[in-house]
Amino acid sequence: MEKYLITGEVYEYKKLYALFFTGKYFVCDLQKLRAILKPTELDLKILRKMANDEFINELLENNDNYWYSLTVDNDDESIIISNIKCYRNPQLISYQYESFKSLMEMN
Repeated sequence: MEKYLITGEVYEYKKLYALFFTGKYFVCDLQKLRAILKPTELDLKILRKMANDEFINELLENNDNYWYSLTVDNDDESIIISNIKCYRNPQLISYQYESFKSLMEMN
């Protein structure tokens, strides 16, 4: 299994989402710069959309690590996940994991 980290942002809610190849995920509040301990149903819906196997394979096949946006339908609105990045460097993934983990410990 190829190691990866996918991150994306939802500007309307000022949240950052991180999904690791292991299935571990983080949701961070960008205004307070800390992790959210109890993600909402919408947060989980966004993470499921990012965890779509077809989407992940497309990101991994791409030469660069940047995907423009992804749309999630939620009731009467469409939510745009933007600034989506896919990291494959194991050292960078490890560094990012420790960064997100430290945000969790700050709560």
